[in-house]
Amino acid sequence: MLEQLPLICEPASGESGLGYCLRSVCRNGLNLHWLRQAGGIGYRKHLDGKYAAPLSWILQCPKPWLADALARDTTRDATKTWLYGGHAFRSYNHLRIRCPQICPRCIHEDGFCRAVWELAPITVCLRHKCALVDACSRCGAPLRWDRPAIDICNCGRPFGSRAQERPAPALLEVTGFMEAAFNRQDAAGLAPSQLPSFLSGLSMHGLLSLIHAFGVLEGDFSPASPASQTKALETSEWSSIVLRAFGRLEWAGDGAVDGPCRLEPVVSRAVLQRLALSPDCEADREVALSLLRSIFSESFSGQMGGKRPQLSQLPLFE
Repeated sequence: MLEQLPLICEPASGESGLGYCLRSVCRNGLNLHWLRQAGGIGYRKHLDGKYAAPLSWILQCPKPWLADALARDTTRDATKTWLYGGHAFRSYNHLRIRCPQICPRCIHEDGFCRAVWELAPITVCLRHKCALVDACSRCGAPLRWDRPAIDICNCGRPFGSRAQERPAPALLEVTGFMEAAFNRQDAAGLAPSQLPSFLSGLSMHGLLSLIHAFGVLEGDFSPASPASQTKALETSEWSSIVLRAFGRLEWAGDGAVDGPCRLEPVVSRAVLQRLALSPDCEADREVALSLLRSIFSESFSGQMGGKRPQLSQLPLFE
């Protein structure tokens, strides 16, 4: 018989599932290692949504909520997919499942970790207009979920915000748009006016993939590092990617005749190809195909078995 925690924590609106697990066990004087053991989960295994049944019993929280609030890997259309927050993510490095980031001021004020912080391209706090923190300011160690409390590092020091400049307005604008999309709000009304309108119709996977494609290359025809494609990047690295993407997406949205010529050296063709082959919705595929055609003069219809060739005709630079 699984043991239930005596002190119950109610999930907060917008709370991270992993943050909730940590908050709950800490309130009972325990840790995540104990929770894994109590739930019959391996010591080194990640707290995945597939363990929602035993975990929700131990924590005494709604199972459907916890299953949605914890990322879970699955396979869709023969593609590895991570389900989180009601969205499907086809790229692992778009999530910060094992390498969390936080806003210390939000944690001190609200007492919980936010779910949107687990999206890698979200790197700033809109409320406090500051960068999220992914390492301890005292010991320099990267944040981990296995720690004494949601606001304390393994070195014993409470997390604090580092002295820093206010994030660039463009970074705050794009972050607001991404957060609205994740929370299923009316993201169309929050889209920065400088960016192309086709971003509003994309899935979360499609939106993050385009930001990745337009921002991952540092300069003209510069190769993307393997880490930028597959591994979790630091918060500062994602901030740079998002800012570069903002500027380049402006070129795609201003209708300039030379837009494609300016974009070809700085947009990742490989990321767009992956989005065209593994979209989460039809709009993802349409936009990826159209960008490949407009920027690289590449038609993907033959490689896709001739399915829906008309999708590659969507005009983006007219």
